[in-house]
Amino acid sequence: MGSTFLFGIIIGNYVVLPLLTQQHAVVEVPEVCGKHIDEAKKLLKEAGLIAVVDTVVADPAVPEGYVVSQNPLPTKVIKRGRNVHLVVSSGTEFVVVPYVHGLLVQEAVKMITESGLKIAKVEYIPSELHSGYVERTEPPSDAYVPKGTSVTILVSE
Repeated sequence: MGSTFLFGIIIGNYVVLPLLTQQHAVVEVPEVCGKHIDEAKKLLKEAGLIAVVDTVVADPAVPEGYVVSQNPLPTKVIKRGRNVHLVVSSGTEFVVVPYVHGLLVQEAVKMITESGLKIAKVEYIPSELHSGYVERTEPPSDAYVPKGTSVTILVSE
């Protein structure tokens, strides 16, 4: 009788409980970095995992809607039904060219660079403004441009 009881405990512990708790239902996390979010979700679902988009970040190196990073990392073995956290790219970040008309060139340079843009060159042109004041920019003020775009400042001579 004791051996039957012991056999029952062993079967329950090593066969029945693992089936009930799905201890053996583990999967390898697929590589989804560099894939479009729709494809990443599909691959994770097929593996029995859940895609969770935690963050959307501007990343000029990764097109909009593509996975930048994942956690857990690929090839890690985890339980089926767990979450895989994703960071997705919003693509290139855009900024507005600041309105600098009528400012001294030094002030304009500071505003433009602080907004995430670069100075291509400062060009002096005939204008009705006093010498050293900004007439306009190229691209023009209030234009939406990719962060890091070079701006030419046209200054009254």
